[in-house]
Amino acid sequence: MEAGAGSPGGRPQVVVVGLGPAGPELITPQTLAVLTGATPRFVRTLRHPAAVVFADHGLAATSFDSLMASSATPSA
Repeated sequence: MEAGAGSPGGRPQVVVVGLGPAGPELITPQTLAVLTGATPRFVRTLRHPAAVVFADHGLAATSFDSLMASSATPSA
C-alpha cells in the first residue's frame, strides 16, 4: 500500500506484519497480501527463513542486516 493509501486524510500508514516462526510455508495469505500491496517494504533481517518470500514474489525490501551487524553489543 502506497503512502496515504487506505488512511484517512491521505496520511501515510505503517503496517507491521510478522514473518512467523519458520519458513515461508507459514506465512498467511493475509500477510502475503499486505506485503504485496505495501511500498516501501522493510524487513529486520533477510536471514529469517521466511524472508525468501520477498524474492519468491519479486518484492523489493530493505533490510536492516548491515545496521544490526554494525551495532555490536559490548561485552561485560
